[in-house]
Order: sequence, then structure tokens, then C-alpha cells
Amino acid sequence: MSATSFTSHAFGKKLQFLRKAQGLTQIDLSNLSQLSKSYISFLETGIRHPSREVVLRLAEVLGADTVPEVREELLLLAGFTVEN
Repeated sequence: MSATSFTSHAFGKKLQFLRKAQGLTQIDLSNLSQLSKSYISFLETGIRHPSREVVLRLAEVLGADTVPEVREELLLLAGFTVEN
């Protein structure tokens, strides 16, 4: 398994955990983030790797404004540096 697939897998598992913790379906997250449901599914399974913009959009939807660590952790798991 490559480092990229491991990172994508870790990001996807965390995304799924955060989504379920908030009681959201993939369709709910899709609507809130304005991303397709299939793209959300691909992210959660590690098939697709998100851009930095997508990570920030998902972090915002999943509560980064109330828990800043969400944003930082998602960025790191997706392979990006944490910047303010």
C-alpha cells in the first residue's frame, strides 16, 4: 500500500467518523458541502484524494468553527500542511 493510499484511507475513515458522529448521511454531507454523494463515498473509501479546498469545505461543514482541531486533523490526514 502506498503512502498516498494510506493517507487517503486514514482521511476517509476520519471523514466517515465525523459525519456519523453528527448523525449525517452521505447525502446530508453532500448537500451541506455542495459535493456529489458519489464523491463523498469515494473520499470515505479512499478511492479519491481531496484537494485542499475540499478538505477545508468539509471541515467547515463538520464543525471546524467550534472545534479547530477538526480542520487541522483533516488537513494533516489528507497530506496538507496546517496554515492559518
